[in-house]
Amino acid sequence: MKTSIIQTLIVALAAGVQVTEACAWYLQCRCTMADGSINNTITEAACTYELENTRGAQGDGSTALQPSTDSNGTTWCNNGYNGKEAFFPNNCSFRDSCTASGATGSDSWCQEKYD
Repeated sequence: MKTSIIQTLIVALAAGVQVTEACAWYLQCRCTMADGSINNTITEAACTYELENTRGAQGDGSTALQPSTDSNGTTWCNNGYNGKEAFFPNNCSFRDSCTASGATGSDSWCQEKYD
């Protein structure tokens, strides 16, 4: 009996297996904790780490990988520019930075995928 990818995913989700998308660039990301909550302090630390470890992102006037807080009080790590070069948070790299900064969630929360 052949099993479709849909059936496999349903079984995996029911078993609690996390299904994630491949690495991609996003307009903004934030760090999550094991209970699903957002941690602003860790997001800011992860964003700073990303900036410091991304070649070419730093410099006078750079808006690349800068944290900001939205109207709901949530801190995000944002895309931006250094000169004419654009920099975007990568969900896989950002997840690792969140974990290294103390996040306990299994993944980062990124939105507005950049194509």
